[in-house]
Amino acid sequence: MARADLAVGVAAGSSGLVVLDLDDHGHPLPERELLLPGIDLGDAPEAERVRSGVDVLQLLCRVRRAESLLHTPTTLTVRTPSGGIHLWYRVPAGQRFTARASRLGWQVDVRAGWSTAVAPGTVTESGRYQVVPPGTAPALLPRWFTLELARVGPAATARPSPALPAARLARK
Repeated sequence: MARADLAVGVAAGSSGLVVLDLDDHGHPLPERELLLPGIDLGDAPEAERVRSGVDVLQLLCRVRRAESLLHTPTTLTVRTPSGGIHLWYRVPAGQRFTARASRLGWQVDVRAGWSTAVAPGTVTESGRYQVVPPGTAPALLPRWFTLELARVGPAATARPSPALPAARLARK
């Protein structure tokens, strides 16, 4: 028997994933410097139009002069029951993120390392975590964004090579 108060979670780090959690909670806007802590927004007029985590991510992309992560690369995108969005990415080969979830900006959380994200298709009391086309598989996390994550906490480290079993080593 399914319970409506339980959800299916995906362990981000051990799955080789990073999930951007873009909230839309309708909270009052923070002070300008708290939208993207540690980043000088200068006189970016977009900062005045921020209303959700999607807007904060778009602002980050503009400030960093990068293409919008909402469009490029096409990645697994999930609409949450609260109106937010989860963007799912694969971690580049040879890297892993060691930290838990961290906050990239106002209403923008990062699920990496030991953190979990709600799996697409999960149904809770609040509703369904619904895949939004066209992205149906996680894309490779863009390099510029890997560097951005290092700024806020989930540091990327080289993944150690798996140890060979002693029996295989003896045969070589």
